[in-house]
Amino acid sequence: MMSRFPLWARFVLGFAMLLPMACNLTNVDPTRTPPPSPTITVTVNPPTFTPTPTNTVIPTATKIPSAPKPTGTPIYRLSQPLPSYVCAIVPNVDASNIRSGPGTNFPVIGVMPAGNWVMPSRLANSGWYQIVALGTVVNGGWISSTVVDLQQPCICTPDACTESGIVPPIASVPSSIPGIGLAGLKPSGAASCVITAGDVDLEVYNSPQGLPPVIAKLIAHRGMPATDYRDLRYAITFSTETQLLVGWVNANRVTIEGDCARLTTPIICSVQSSTGQTVGIYAEPKRDAKLLDGMNEFSTKPFIQSNPDGWFSVNLGFAGSGWIAPDEGRLVGPCDNGQ
Repeated sequence: MMSRFPLWARFVLGFAMLLPMACNLTNVDPTRTPPPSPTITVTVNPPTFTPTPTNTVIPTATKIPSAPKPTGTPIYRLSQPLPSYVCAIVPNVDASNIRSGPGTNFPVIGVMPAGNWVMPSRLANSGWYQIVALGTVVNGGWISSTVVDLQQPCICTPDACTESGIVPPIASVPSSIPGIGLAGLKPSGAASCVITAGDVDLEVYNSPQGLPPVIAKLIAHRGMPATDYRDLRYAITFSTETQLLVGWVNANRVTIEGDCARLTTPIICSVQSSTGQTVGIYAEPKRDAKLLDGMNEFSTKPFIQSNPDGWFSVNLGFAGSGWIAPDEGRLVGPCDNGQ
């Protein structure tokens, strides 16, 4: 259609069309800072990986053995070569163990080799001897009767080893009177009563009545363990080269040390332990009754009466009275027909 117009007309028309565009260009502020193009920030999160737990092997600690414990006090070796001078037990094995109590469950505190001896103080019902070894760590210890022999004519009961009532025949009395006794002897353990002569030698008689013959001399200022008491005399035991003897010394001519009261006979009818150990005194004559008191092997309680079952009623002084089981007590002293 533009070809219908002459050249000049076409020139004018094209100019007219360009003029508005030129005007728009002149209106742009040349000092204006064009706005910045928008920046698009893309955050890329790296993939997160959860590590698979691994089993850490913990090494097992090696147990270090503990240091050996000290062995403590060495075992005491009791050495008293034969022959003995008192009622004695002697090993029938290579060596007899000495224990702290009457049983194999008690620890060994010493040993007595064959060819030696020790004086027993009593034989418990369990078959264990309690021994006298003055001045040693095994004094008052225990030896099983299965590993020793009792030297005769010694007699042992749960109460004592005394040879009471055994009187050697006169023909067997040694022609020369021996002197006996130990200097500085003190009560200890099972030898709880010691008698000591004064300034002169004392006669040791053959019988508790103080009748001849005199079978030994207790040397001045020397002592012996007392094992019994009768008729105002204390019994002692000693041995010669050939035999064991029992002698009696006037009580009013010796000094006594220790618990000698247990050897004296009560002046009234009394009850004493028959088990060789402490027994219970009950509120009623039955073992499930209330326990009022205890009585050791060396004590006595005044006797009141017996019940039909054999229980002993005893006087407890201000505490009233109590009962001792028939198999745990016995009557001692001046009792009328055993009642």
